[in-house]
Amino acid sequence: MEKGYVATSIDDLTRHLGISRASLYNAFGDKRGLVIREHISDLCRQRRGCFILTLGSELANADQEIRKRVKGFLDDRRLFYRELVRKGQREGEIPKAVDDEKAASTLLTVAVGVQMLVRVHRDKKIVGPAVDQAVLSLGCC
Repeated sequence: MEKGYVATSIDDLTRHLGISRASLYNAFGDKRGLVIREHISDLCRQRRGCFILTLGSELANADQEIRKRVKGFLDDRRLFYRELVRKGQREGEIPKAVDDEKAASTLLTVAVGVQMLVRVHRDKKIVGPAVDQAVLSLGCC
């Protein structure tokens, strides 16, 4: 969505993703659903994220430098989610009563868990409810 949310059309999304309109609607419901899921599960779509998390799970206990780099990556992702929550609060989409730090940690945990579920199950019936529940925990939908 290089043009921004409003300026990005469904046709732009389907072209970029290489899927049909029907597939987009079946998988995400609408553009908003895609954006929500994209932000929550972005780690499993980024080869860099998958690589870093795989490396971390395999080597973080044995290599302090790898542990430090993986921790930095995860800390950056948590801060990214915190800013998304704050933006949602400013725009009235997420209640102000939601603790942004706790929500960010929850979203990060779900994103990392979704990565594993996608690798193992590859079934949206398993992954989808986890993502949906994380979104519901924000009190916005």
